Amino acid sequence: MRKQVGAVLAALGLILFCGLRVSAADGQRVVNFPADSGLHRWNLDELEQGIGGRFDAVCVSLPPDEKTAVLYLDGIPLEPYRVITREQAGRVQMFAASDRATVQVGLLAFPGVDIAETYRIRSINPRFS
Repeated sequence: MRKQVGAVLAALGLILFCGLRVSAADGQRVVNFPADSGLHRWNLDELEQGIGGRFDAVCVSLPPDEKTAVLYLDGIPLEPYRVITREQAGRVQMFAASDRATVQVGLLAFPGVDIAETYRIRSINPRFS
């Protein structure tokens, strides 16, 4: 009887522990895209709104489930963790396989860096100065 109670408590603990959602790392955003069946091109304005600001490059850190949707860049499936430029992001198309309300895609945006903010590195070796 004690073993059964212990097993039930352990199972409940695992259910509660595994059910917790992990928050995205700093800079990562989960963007919801409309999922009408068919092929849809990403809208840069909606993408910036979902990310929370302007970007120069973006990385798909969490692609949609393959049963739900597939991302394409110029007709080729977009592999996870590939960094694409702003121009390329405007050419990304999403093929939604089902009529769900939304498709979630995890994105990591790289904002533009102002040249004045970059570091100037000077080498000690005179050949590289």
